[in-house]
Amino acid sequence: MALNRAFPKMPPELIFVLSCAKYTETDKEKTNALMTPNIDWDRVLRLAITHRLFPLVYNTLNSLDKTSVPEYVIKTLQQHCIKNALKVVSITNEIVRIINQMGENEIQPLILKGSPLSVKINEDSVFRPTNDIDILVDPLEFARAEKVLEQMGYKRYSPDFSLTPWQQKAYFKRHHHFEYFHLKRAISVELHWRIRSFNIKRFPTSSNLSTQKINIAGCLVPVMDDEYWLLFLMVHGYKHMWSRLRWLYDIKEFMKINVDWDKIVIQADISELRPILHQTLILVNKLFDVAIPNRMEESVANDHKAWKLAYTVLGKLFTIENNLPSTKSPFKKDLLINLNYFNFTWENKVFSLFSLLKPSEREFKLISLPDILYPLYYIVKPFHWLWKRILKFGNCMVVDKQKSNK
Repeated sequence: MALNRAFPKMPPELIFVLSCAKYTETDKEKTNALMTPNIDWDRVLRLAITHRLFPLVYNTLNSLDKTSVPEYVIKTLQQHCIKNALKVVSITNEIVRIINQMGENEIQPLILKGSPLSVKINEDSVFRPTNDIDILVDPLEFARAEKVLEQMGYKRYSPDFSLTPWQQKAYFKRHHHFEYFHLKRAISVELHWRIRSFNIKRFPTSSNLSTQKINIAGCLVPVMDDEYWLLFLMVHGYKHMWSRLRWLYDIKEFMKINVDWDKIVIQADISELRPILHQTLILVNKLFDVAIPNRMEESVANDHKAWKLAYTVLGKLFTIENNLPSTKSPFKKDLLINLNYFNFTWENKVFSLFSLLKPSEREFKLISLPDILYPLYYIVKPFHWLWKRILKFGNCMVVDKQKSNK
């Protein structure tokens, strides 16, 4: 079967982190053997933290022979776990508060990840690092949902300026969420009107999704049903080029639930997501030893596009540079790579290139024009782009001159 295709060699530190993430008592001897004298513990730490797997690594190390583990490694992991546990408790309480407030305003929000996901995969929520709250609402309810957040003390910071009706319409076409922050509670919220900004067709809106409710601290929190939820998690990880292996771990655990794979395949075909579905199954199989559902083995093995997507992710993952922490978005690294990875057809690639010519929030923020003058943004954009390139070139020249004078 083509599932046995070779992949790039995995760094030993990443092998160890993944072993800790899928650790059971039967793996004790095997995982202990991975702690060789040559293992780079600084890299283990960076990988565990970068990929949000540090709670799992910490728990596993406490179950192993720690004599070969430097003390600072254990202490660093412990500190991150304590900090994360406090953050998770705060965010969980805020989820309940938001759900109750939106319910009182007759808004039906769906929580996309966080504590409800931990409950679904039978995991203590403090073991799942969480930085914000992701909420999906129907596009028709978005304005009211935003108003509720503002009344609760949240301030929008992305975009951080007022939008005219035409600007907001353009923003809604280009993006899929706004971002908010509560200064006193130090909590971020992403309010989504769809699950993604491009390449997702005919995925139901919030009000048309099949849903279920998860009990969180006595509050019934609405979420997608299992099949749509699992498909969303795959789309989310794909969108970020699986730069956090925690997302694959969530899917690994989710796959233990008795989901309806026929339903998942049907929706994946409707939304043209089959390559993403197959890519995810390849990655969880290769990295977490999860068996691909029998009914899908042949289609996965023969999906060349999915294998190409998987090779792209693993190629980046297994290089030294991409095993280091980074705050940069993978979207900004290489336009051609992004076009090949994030778009399936040449029509989409052409559309993406032409979308670069359309006004964006950068131009909206640079100059405020009334909607009657909106077409002028098409003139502003190329001049803005050229001006930024001139400034960048000038800065590079200054840096090079300073280096040559040293």
